[in-house]
Order: sequence, then C-alpha cells, then structure tokens
Amino acid sequence: MIRLLYGYIYFYFHPRYCVDVLWLRPDKPENISVGRSRIAEKLEQKGHTVDVQGTSLRFFRTVLNENPDVIVGTTRLGAFVGTWMKLIKRLPLVIDHIDPISQFRRNNGRLLTWSVSQAEKFSFRCANHVMVVYEEEVPRVKRHTDSVTKTRLGVDYERFVEPDSKIIKDATDVLLDYMNMDERILIYIGGLEPSYHVPTIIEAMEYLPEWQFVVLGDGSQRPVVEKASNEMENVHYLGTVPHETIPGFLHVSDVGISLVDDRNSLKLLEYGAAGLPAVSVEGDPENLFKGMVDFCSLNQEDVAETVRRAYDRGSSEELRELTRNHSWGSIADEYEEVFRKVIQ
Repeated sequence: MIRLLYGYIYFYFHPRYCVDVLWLRPDKPENISVGRSRIAEKLEQKGHTVDVQGTSLRFFRTVLNENPDVIVGTTRLGAFVGTWMKLIKRLPLVIDHIDPISQFRRNNGRLLTWSVSQAEKFSFRCANHVMVVYEEEVPRVKRHTDSVTKTRLGVDYERFVEPDSKIIKDATDVLLDYMNMDERILIYIGGLEPSYHVPTIIEAMEYLPEWQFVVLGDGSQRPVVEKASNEMENVHYLGTVPHETIPGFLHVSDVGISLVDDRNSLKLLEYGAAGLPAVSVEGDPENLFKGMVDFCSLNQEDVAETVRRAYDRGSSEELRELTRNHSWGSIADEYEEVFRKVIQ
C-alpha cells in the first residue's frame, strides 16, 4: 500500500510526470482508423508526449532506437511489435486491443487465424495492462491476464455537431465537381474491406437513381469502388480526405450508411453526432443501436428501401445523445490512469 501511494505521489510531482509514450498502431493510410491519433492528441493536451507510429514488418529494424516511458501496441501488428520491444528493452507495455479475433476470422483462413490468436494470447500475458474495446473479447483476454480495462470507441462530438463554416464550404466545393447539390446524398466513410460490404451498397444504387453515393476511404476493395465510380453516374469515390474535413461532408449529406456487422462501429457514432439518419445491417449493431438506426439485410433492394425509410424518418436524438457519451477526452483519461499504474 505504501509503495502504491509513493508511486502516485511520484507520478504527480516528479518532473517526469509528463509521460513519453510510443504508440504503435497498424500501418494504415493516415486518414483511416484515426481513433488512436485522437486519443494521442487528448493525451498531449494533458502534457504527455505521444509518438504515434504506423507499424510494419520493416519497423522491426528501427524500433530498438526508441526509449519511451511506456509502449502502447494496437492490435494486431502494433501489439506484436510492442511485445517484442518489451521483452528486449524491459519497458512497460499496454496492449490497445481494438479488433476481436472473430473479425479477423471472417476475412482469413483457419490456420492463419489460429496462429494470430496464439500470438495475441502471448502478448496479453506479456503486457503490463490490456485495454479492450469489445465486450466479447474481455473474457478471452482475462484468461491470460488480470490487468484489463474495458474501454470504448470515441468520437469528436463537438466537431461533428457544429462543423466550422469553412469546412462545410470546402466539402461543398469538392462535391460540386461531382453532382448537383440539390440531389440527395448517401455517404460512407471508412475502410474498404469485405466486411464493410461497400460493393453491396454500390449495387443498391441501381435502385436509388435519385440519390448520389459518396465514398471516402481506402482499403483492399478500392479498385472495385473506383471502377463503379467510373461506370455509374451516381457513385463517386473521393479517396481519403483529412479527418478534420469529414464533418463538412457529413453536414451536406442526407443519410449515412455502414453495413459492417459490428456494434462498435465508429461510423454510426459519427453519423449520429452529425445529426444524420443512419443505416446499418441487421445483426450485432441492433444490440446497441436498435430504435436509433434503420436496419437492412444485405439484399440490394432492401438496402435501397431502408435508405429511403431512414431519410423519411429523420435523425435520432437518442443516437446523438449516445454519441455525446463517447468523447475521446474521457477515453484518454482512462489511458492516462493506466499509464500511472504501469510506470510505477
């Protein structure tokens, strides 16, 4: 008890209270999966130094040059590299576990999934603490460590509720190159991977000739989206844009859509904060968003009909209120508290 009390006193009053954090995240495009950078920004506002680095296999060659106070490793590769770094340099490690193994299993073979699962279990055992986003993953993680905190995804609520007028104008100017702004706009922002079913939304646009579909993001299915954008008059692929500009695009849109079978989807929270009616897929999202979001199957006609229904119903104040409780600042507070524990 005395040692614990001393650790807290040291942390608050010692000159090294401002922690030097090396945050290893998957090596994705700069404006995809920006949540970890948002947490880092909030931690830096508190006085900490946070170096967020995209992690690839080539990163192994340079990681030994780093000497932070604490390492944060985001699943999956960031966690694996962080574990390797902890074993060699004996530095505190916090695993930032944001992706469930079930999600990996949907897109990969059985042998690869088993191998990754075993590597994750080893990382959990080596870590000083594990932050877990998905409720379903908590029991699995707890089988390998007692140091677990259930956290959540976050959103820049204020930025989406009232975007700057210049951001709105810039988004409008971009879209004017593609369409008449009097038309209704369906928007998707995020990764272009099979689990997001973006090609299904594209196919649904054949039943929505009066709508324009705007896609912002990147991923393995980018060629499919680019092809559709070139061939269909009401599909527009804009690539990736700075995350700061996204509230502007949402502000001028009419309905947001995300067909990933995952209640933890940040996209629905951002749509809600922006006051957009939202469409999601039947399944896990219903466990959290039922009554706030309109749900559809993966049938193209059903998707189209649900988009129209969502537009007619309008935005959900309940969804906006839910989003208010997922600020990045409150999540950063949780990480800061964990840093106190593992650095003592």
